[in-house]
Amino acid sequence: MKKWTQNTLLGTLFPLFWIIFTYNQNHGYFTSCYELLWQTGLILFTLHAFLSLLHIPYRYTWVIWISLLIPLGNLSVFIDSLVRLIIACMGCFIVRKIRCFKFAVSIVVLLLCLNVFQLIRQNLAAYKEAQVYLPDTKQFHIPKNSHNIYWIVCDAYVSIFALQRYYNYDNTPFYAQLQELGFNTPDGHTKHYPTLRAINTYLQNIVSGIPDTLSSLTLHHTLKRTPLFKICKERGWILRILEPRCPFLHHLENIQPLEPFAASVLKEFMYSCFRYTTWLNDIFRGSLNKNLFARHQRINEQMLHIKPDTDSKHFYYIHIDCPHAPFILHADGSFNDDRDSVIWGENEVSPSGYTAETYQKGYIDQVQALNNKIIAWLQHIVQVDPESTIILQGDHGTFMTSQEEEHQALLFAVRTKQTCTSLQPEMIFKTLFYE
Repeated sequence: MKKWTQNTLLGTLFPLFWIIFTYNQNHGYFTSCYELLWQTGLILFTLHAFLSLLHIPYRYTWVIWISLLIPLGNLSVFIDSLVRLIIACMGCFIVRKIRCFKFAVSIVVLLLCLNVFQLIRQNLAAYKEAQVYLPDTKQFHIPKNSHNIYWIVCDAYVSIFALQRYYNYDNTPFYAQLQELGFNTPDGHTKHYPTLRAINTYLQNIVSGIPDTLSSLTLHHTLKRTPLFKICKERGWILRILEPRCPFLHHLENIQPLEPFAASVLKEFMYSCFRYTTWLNDIFRGSLNKNLFARHQRINEQMLHIKPDTDSKHFYYIHIDCPHAPFILHADGSFNDDRDSVIWGENEVSPSGYTAETYQKGYIDQVQALNNKIIAWLQHIVQVDPESTIILQGDHGTFMTSQEEEHQALLFAVRTKQTCTSLQPEMIFKTLFYE
């Protein structure tokens, strides 16, 4: 039992260090997912508990992990696997000859402690910084005659101007359909183009003095306590959230999620840690593409069957992972197993991303597929809830070029029966709620 416990704990040590290290390197993407750390740690512990039952010493499992994590470039599955097998065999031969492994254990323990300390320190500093930018919600009010609000954020949906200029694509038929449904379509710009910084756009224009850019961790803490949702909750709105990839929204009270927290987020996290092995990368990418497509299908069903409760006010926040890469939709809405980017989820033209041609085609296909779905959703909402306010927007532009005009330009359309002094992305909630 003592040997089993030792092998399990020490075997888990190295991959756990790698996960914490990777998390620190990618905290801009995973800041809202701290629970992923203990979830992956539990998975690793279970795996190594099984390996210990097979009497595999932890020093051999370390060699296996190292052979899987070494970046070898974009090799074929056969060459990549062969090289890693050679590395693993050589490593096992070396550790068989070198029995004393205490020094290596000490180094990994030290690195693990340093990374955990850094993670805690960064988190506390960001939390303190965020407090400066969080206003007292008591100073705001929401008009008593407000109706249901539907806020639909389409990830990386660029403006009509940018589509025409950078993609040579005419999106006017879609805008004409929006206008037929009663939408104003002014489009807009935002400097906050990492995903979900759109929420902070409204926070910044409620409170003065917030800088144009915030660190990812500070952004996380401001979003988690953003006054937009807090004020809605305090003023009697029921929050309905369709955004399982951002669990910080689920920490708010009185929320009725339209979809449970997606298990695919854990898979994305594991992929980011262990994507260097070609065959693992291939397995993860295919599975993630299928999960994302299935999520689009579920969202479509949810949106087509929304039934508002006439006895209470609802605030719907719906975040769509489209037309953002990966491009898992063909123009007709069918599944596209996108493997054109070296890294899954990459959203730009770069050595690790797409070529300009594949990005342009994939993006336009997803815009066409999404347009058809959006119009069907909006027609349904207008029919069942005609007095509601509907805000449709992108959270940032696209990344085919290095032009800021492309990065910052976004789709923005509003349908409301309320009087608004400004129909601009950075002002819409202020004019709806606070003036």
